[in-house]
Amino acid sequence: MMILYIDDDPASIKLVAKVLGLMGHRIISAPNVRTGLSLAHREPPELILMDLHLPHINGLEGIYLLQNMPSLANIPIIGVTSQSDEDTMNAFLDLGCIAFVPKPIEPELLLEAVKRVG
Repeated sequence: MMILYIDDDPASIKLVAKVLGLMGHRIISAPNVRTGLSLAHREPPELILMDLHLPHINGLEGIYLLQNMPSLANIPIIGVTSQSDEDTMNAFLDLGCIAFVPKPIEPELLLEAVKRVG
């Protein structure tokens, strides 16, 4: 499965790429929402992982933008952030994310969330 990970933290990107790469997934990453949207338009991913704290446009705004683009609106999204309080988790889920994975990322939780996509 091709997965787009929008995050500006190189350590998180490296971990996600390693964990999901070992499961046969192809990971592309973007350091911000604008770059992520551009990549998604060029080659629509099967899943998007979205961080909350991003430069210029935060992850929740990014999800809203994705969901209002007909060509990208049906791509499943998983929220991934270090701000793992209940309000933040609910904000991601209320926007339609299929799952929420707190940072620091536990590989088992990430794999479990990705398996929900298929």
